[in-house]
Amino acid sequence: ARWGGADVAVRVPIRFRSVSIVLLEDVENIGRKGEMVTASGGHMRNYMYPKGWAVYATEENVAKFRTVVKETENAKSSDDKRKRAKLLHKLMNATTIIKRNSEDGKTCHPGEVTAQNIVDKLLKQHRIVIDVDRLSLPENEHAIKELGEFSALYHLEDEDAEVLGLDSGSVVAGEAEGEGQAAGEASTVPLRVDVQRR
Repeated sequence: ARWGGADVAVRVPIRFRSVSIVLLEDVENIGRKGEMVTASGGHMRNYMYPKGWAVYATEENVAKFRTVVKETENAKSSDDKRKRAKLLHKLMNATTIIKRNSEDGKTCHPGEVTAQNIVDKLLKQHRIVIDVDRLSLPENEHAIKELGEFSALYHLEDEDAEVLGLDSGSVVAGEAEGEGQAAGEASTVPLRVDVQRR
């Protein structure tokens, strides 16, 4: 707020400040027993706490009374893993088509295909977002310079590999034979790229 042309900090009355609480009973429009939620300080102090419906979310109270949230978090984590696994399988089965000019029907000219080109087309064609820094082009080239079908490698984060049930350094089927990985390296999945003549 401004007072006489200067900025002045406005103190929010305690009764309007939010506090973290753990519910001991189901409370309509607030939450279920065992959940950790926020409520106005005044409502907690004058109503819920005296009635024994909630306690303040101190470290001790959270450990003692918080039960539903752990179950909810586990369910959410499980749901997130299912969604992530579905997305990763979609990524593994997707073919990204990129069109380029070619004078001889073999090489891309002008306009090589970079990792960023693939990431952009993957989003546009399949609505999948990936990190360009985790994408390796065939034979670790800077760009694809020829027409044809190629298999780029996407290096998974540890949690993504876990979702797919892969060990560190695993290579999902589909990678060209002979291209191994050293133990301890990130797991990878192949990403199909089809560079076609425009």
